[in-house]
Amino acid sequence: NMAKVLYKRGKYVEALTFAKRSHELAQELGFPQDIQNSSKTLSEIYEKEGQYKLALEHYELYIDMRDRIINDETEKEAYKVAMDYEIERNALKDSLEYIKKEEVKNLALKNKRAENYALYGGLSLMVIILIISLRNIRHKKRVNHLMQLQKREVEFRKEEIENKHKVLKVAHKEISDSITYAQRIQHAIL
Repeated sequence: NMAKVLYKRGKYVEALTFAKRSHELAQELGFPQDIQNSSKTLSEIYEKEGQYKLALEHYELYIDMRDRIINDETEKEAYKVAMDYEIERNALKDSLEYIKKEEVKNLALKNKRAENYALYGGLSLMVIILIISLRNIRHKKRVNHLMQLQKREVEFRKEEIENKHKVLKVAHKEISDSITYAQRIQHAIL
């Protein structure tokens, strides 16, 4: 900076001293921007003093440093773009994986619901069949009980009829015997 100020004031010898010192320091530290600035200043000073060879050398160094800085910046920018692309790609990949996981989870949930509906439907059907079966069993028990009662009633009536039949048979035999006896008596009398 001091070399630039002195150069602009026309104090080339003093500007050259500061510019050389600044250039050496920049090279020791390895700062491309400072090397570029000091090289440009030295090139301008040497050109004013008529030392064109040194002016050209420093101008070429200035161009090299400028290109290097531009390349570094371009490289940094390219790296940044590549990193941004990689980040976006990973984010997209992550979001696609998340969407895929959500779809798998939703499908599993739908399958689970379908399984639950089938299970509940099957259980409901089994309960209905069980209820119908129990009603049928109770109905059959009632019917069987009624049939048992009717059977007993029929057997009782049969027994009564058989007893009455026996009584009638006995009465019939007695009457028949009585008629036969009366016929004999009548035949005997006649």
